[in-house]
Amino acid sequence: METSNNTNRHYPQEGTEIRLRPVRTNLLSLLMLFLMLVGSILLFNAIWDQPSTAYSGGYNTGYKLGLLARMMIKEGGAWYMIGWLLIYLALQYGALFFFSGKNRHAIRFMSTWASIGWGLYQPIPLKYYRIMLFTPSLLLGWLPLLHGFCTGSFGWFALGLWGLFSSFVDYYCLWKLRPFDDEDRIVNEKGSLNIRIIKQAY
Repeated sequence: METSNNTNRHYPQEGTEIRLRPVRTNLLSLLMLFLMLVGSILLFNAIWDQPSTAYSGGYNTGYKLGLLARMMIKEGGAWYMIGWLLIYLALQYGALFFFSGKNRHAIRFMSTWASIGWGLYQPIPLKYYRIMLFTPSLLLGWLPLLHGFCTGSFGWFALGLWGLFSSFVDYYCLWKLRPFDDEDRIVNEKGSLNIRIIKQAY
C-alpha cells in the first residue's frame, strides 16, 4: 500500500490516494496466518490440554494443526469459510449503507484476482469507515476466538482464528489510515479498491 498526493482522472480529484497492493498484502496475510496458528494453538494447549505421552510428552500442537486442516477439508469447513465470507460482506455493506445515508447507489461490489470488497463512491467521515473495517473482525473473529478460548471449545477457537485471518487486510488498512483524522473523508477510486482521503479544514 502506497500513498500519493497526486490527483488522477478518477473521482474525486483531490486528496491523498492510498494504493492497495494485493500481492504484498496477501503475502503478509500468509505470514500472519502461520504465526497466528502456531502461537494461538500453543497458548490454547497450554491452558486446556495436559501433557500427553502420545505426542512425545509435549503439547498436542501438531495434532491440533492437523485437526484444523481436517475440519477445513473433510468436515464442512469450506462451507463455514464461504458462510463467513458472505456474513462479512453483508456486515460491511450494512455499515456502508447506513453511514452513507442509506444511499445504495454509492456502494458497488468490486473484485480482483486477489481480493473482493465493496467500493464506496460517496465520501464519508473516516471514523465511520474505521468502524466498518473493525466490526466484522470483532463479531466474526474476536468474539468466537474468546468464546472458544474461555470455554475450551477448539471448534469456536478455530472459527475465530479464520475470522481474524480473513480480516487481516482490514487491519492493514486501519494501520495505514492511522495518520489521518477521524473527520477526514474517505472514498474509493472508481474501478479500483484504492482509496482516497480528503483532508478537512479545521
